Amino acid sequence: MKRATQFFRSVIPADPWQLVFLTGVIFLFICPRLPWRPSAEILMSKAAPVGFVSESVTKSFGLVVILLYPIIFAGLMGYATCFYPGPRPVRRILWFVFLPTLFSLACILFFFYQNSGSPSSVLEPHSLIPPAFQWLRASFWHFPVGFDFCVFSLLLLAIFVIRLRSGISSLPLALPDPMASLDEAADLWPNTQILIFTLLAPLFLIEGFFGVFLGLPYFFLHGSVLIIFAAVMKIVATVFDAAILVVLALWILGPWGRNAARKSLQLPEPRYARLALLLPIFISVLPQVVDYLIDRTYWAIYLFKQDFPPQIASYFDLNRLWNPWLLLMILGAFAEEIVFRGLLLRNLISRYGFHRGLFLTGIVWGAIHFRGDPYSSLSVGGVFLHLADRILICLVLNYVFAWMTLRWKSVIPAGITHTVSNILIVAGINDSIPWSAELRILEWAVVAFLLFRYLPLAPAEPMGELPPTAQLESAM
Repeated sequence: MKRATQFFRSVIPADPWQLVFLTGVIFLFICPRLPWRPSAEILMSKAAPVGFVSESVTKSFGLVVILLYPIIFAGLMGYATCFYPGPRPVRRILWFVFLPTLFSLACILFFFYQNSGSPSSVLEPHSLIPPAFQWLRASFWHFPVGFDFCVFSLLLLAIFVIRLRSGISSLPLALPDPMASLDEAADLWPNTQILIFTLLAPLFLIEGFFGVFLGLPYFFLHGSVLIIFAAVMKIVATVFDAAILVVLALWILGPWGRNAARKSLQLPEPRYARLALLLPIFISVLPQVVDYLIDRTYWAIYLFKQDFPPQIASYFDLNRLWNPWLLLMILGAFAEEIVFRGLLLRNLISRYGFHRGLFLTGIVWGAIHFRGDPYSSLSVGGVFLHLADRILICLVLNYVFAWMTLRWKSVIPAGITHTVSNILIVAGINDSIPWSAELRILEWAVVAFLLFRYLPLAPAEPMGELPPTAQLESAM
């Protein structure tokens, strides 16, 4: 327990209150992806039936979507302030984070109120304010999830800003006791910070820009030509997303990054590739096999000769597994392996040591998925659970993928496991299992524990391509 506590303290900022600021920034950044459609309780007119929302209100919801863009900008500036606060961080946060967010929230509230059926004539000031506050009080618990998270994120940011203004807290984000190093990799740390920031925030904007550019012909095509174009563009968009991720990382890290990426793509021994292929299949089918064995045992004890025995094929849904579009996941999986296990992992190990470098790589890898994950049907509690699941699954998978990469000196086995795992998840072969996401986290955690416990990485194994500082820490 003492070692776990020490490790946990080593992977949080030197000023723990910076976690409050970072959490607020994360919530603010994902807010535009959360549900913002107003409920019937908010927009219900007094003259309309209960639960009725007019068609004009539904159509004008696009205005709310437009008003979310200042919040996107605020989230980007929040991330930028984490890394580059400048000489006056409080002023930067107030002007570029709070002001755009408050502007959007005020406009969205006004939109909700204007369409609620409540009196709102500006010519009757004495009758405007009381109904507005009455509506706000009655609608407070019915605001959409995105609005709630946005307000909560501002509360967290305000707490940190007060501490920052008082001189109790500080920026930028910094972990305690980085390793002192004088080698070439130490000179890469500023580039590594830029890479982490780019992955967390601007990457989705760059991908979105290319997506809009590639999608322009949609407005000029019709019929079968449009269907063919859509299929082609699905392939092109996937290639572009993977290429942008890798090209940006190589460009930011320069010659060192290109050399490290080339070395990480060396071919492994065939047995390692076979093991990487079979491992995610075993992880995915294990719950159904256990479920089948339980049912089979129950049938043998209580229903023998009374009913047909359960058939194992009925426990798997393989209908979506034969979708050829799933093969496109190869590109994204290998692009992430090159960037995270081939490049970022080595720099973080050099900076913070072996164990902290592994952990931080998993955290950053999980965080880049926050913006792209689906939240449309989730409640407030569901969003928290989804974020926790995302962080945990990326952490445990990162330990397995990192072990493969460092032990076998190649990202190819990890890329194979990553691809097969993603395909099986999207195909939904175990969707019928309750708590399948949490069970998958547990399974991969067990695999990671067994690998590091019984097949540990010796100091000489993973260090061949790492900067010398990581070797020094292992020797101490």
